[in-house]
Amino acid sequence: MGKYRVVPLSYDTLNHVSAFTSERCPEGGMVAIADNSLRIIKVEKLGDMFTHMQLNTRYTPVKMVVHPDTSYLCVLEKDHNSFNINQLEDLRQKVYAESKNEAYLKAPWH
Repeated sequence: MGKYRVVPLSYDTLNHVSAFTSERCPEGGMVAIADNSLRIIKVEKLGDMFTHMQLNTRYTPVKMVVHPDTSYLCVLEKDHNSFNINQLEDLRQKVYAESKNEAYLKAPWH
């Protein structure tokens, strides 16, 4: 008791989270439950930039999971009625043949 630790916020999934303030933490924070443990989280320097990376996706991202063995972040994507690259290329060629507009030949992934 009475010990404080500073840890990164990337750890076990939180089951429940709620905002709180107390005498020891008047500026506020969050209290959370992760599995069977109670966690008190205080975010410092809210105006500062967190580490981030932009990920361009081809389809709509629907879920992110952390791979249990490698700790890689996996982004699951899907779209309704989507086409694979070969199908898209065939469609581009057909539209170009009818329209003679070379803009249809430029695929966004080239």
